[in-house]
Amino acid sequence: MLGSACGAMRASWWVMGLVCMCASVSAGCSRRVTPTRDWQPSDHGQPAAPDPQRMPQAAEEAPEQGGPERAADALFNMSCASCHGRDGRGQGPQRPPGAQIPDFSDPAFQSARNDVQLRTLIRDGRGLMPGFGKQLNEQGLDALVARVRRFAAR
Repeated sequence: MLGSACGAMRASWWVMGLVCMCASVSAGCSRRVTPTRDWQPSDHGQPAAPDPQRMPQAAEEAPEQGGPERAADALFNMSCASCHGRDGRGQGPQRPPGAQIPDFSDPAFQSARNDVQLRTLIRDGRGLMPGFGKQLNEQGLDALVARVRRFAAR
């Protein structure tokens, strides 16, 4: 008799524990999860698969562009457009929340920096922007500076 009472008590504790666990899980599902940390430059990485939004334009869409300019466009789209946007206005789809990203088409931005300063920013990074000096050679850095300068013509 005592054994069956203990068994019933264990079963009721088990059921009560299961009910409490389900209640706490369901209560947790209705809460909004806040990030545990801010975006870091190390979070910037290449996607596993190509993103059509970041692919270079087709030749028929930009017939006036030659080889080096098209290569610079492709490099910008792969390395920079996720945060800076394909149009260079700082509204890319993966820009960090709250980040103040400059508008490359703004004449004030263009006149405030010379080519050497832009090259240094691209190579070394600053703030939330990671440096690309390890991924890009000298030609790649120069191509991106030229690409950023081309946004001023728009």
